[in-house]
Amino acid sequence: MPSSSPIAGRTPLRLSLGWRDLGLAILLSAIWGVSITISKVGVNELPPLFMLAVRFFIVALAAFFYPVSGLQLKRLFRLSITLGVIHFPCMFIGLRYVDASAAAVLQQLQLPFAALLAAFVFGERLRARAIAGIALAFVGVVVIAGTPDIFAAGRTGLVLMIVAAFFWALASIQMKSLGRISPFAANAWLAVFAAPELLIESWMFEQSPLSSLSGLTVTGVGAILYLVVMTTFVGYGIWFKLVQAHPVSVVMPFTLTNPMFGILSSAVMLGEQITLQFAMGAAVTLCGLALIVVAPAKLVRTASGP
Repeated sequence: MPSSSPIAGRTPLRLSLGWRDLGLAILLSAIWGVSITISKVGVNELPPLFMLAVRFFIVALAAFFYPVSGLQLKRLFRLSITLGVIHFPCMFIGLRYVDASAAAVLQQLQLPFAALLAAFVFGERLRARAIAGIALAFVGVVVIAGTPDIFAAGRTGLVLMIVAAFFWALASIQMKSLGRISPFAANAWLAVFAAPELLIESWMFEQSPLSSLSGLTVTGVGAILYLVVMTTFVGYGIWFKLVQAHPVSVVMPFTLTNPMFGILSSAVMLGEQITLQFAMGAAVTLCGLALIVVAPAKLVRTASGP
């Protein structure tokens, strides 16, 4: 009896992440993409390191509701060094030295860094299809960013953004070692360590950060609250879930769409114009992600391990 399926005889397609996790990955990209615009609003009112310290001090209050083991505390402390001491300061200070389009491109260097680290640590292997998709998506991001002259703004920002990208990729690997831990507990206790670390850095490198609170407006408060609730709790909650359930090399490519959401939010919130170049870059990036996310079922590894 002939099959009623229009694709009978062909290899069925299956989503590498599954529909639910695919939706979460897209939502995460939107949350983090918008946070780029929100962060720009926030650092206009507060020094970058001090703003980060305030953000994490608020998040740390949730630690009272989420007890963790001593072993997990040790691992979270190491993760706080990677994120709180190095990644976030480099990223937010770097944004002051490079233009937005350059930052959008440089952030995506976390992808090849993560793939290399995942291959070295977990033995995760990138197939030719995935490599082609990553390359195509990266080309799309470059088109969106307008292929900027990175060195025009100075080498300081370039170096800081590259360092930030590497340590974010390293943090993604470290998250794997946390085991089964609530993402809310992980974020809260990570903030317990990161907040004082950032406050010390602010005291060392920023002049009179406390005095900046006197000029804080409702817009600045809203920016901090978005970074606390959406970027930290919702965003990192989704991220922890995804990287613990899937290979890093499968999850990381979705961060390539962050610049698209960042540019869209900038157009809506700041009145920036969306050009044909953006639309073309968005299409190329989505095509690249399709190569990575949708693969023949027999080639998709299960989520039980790398």
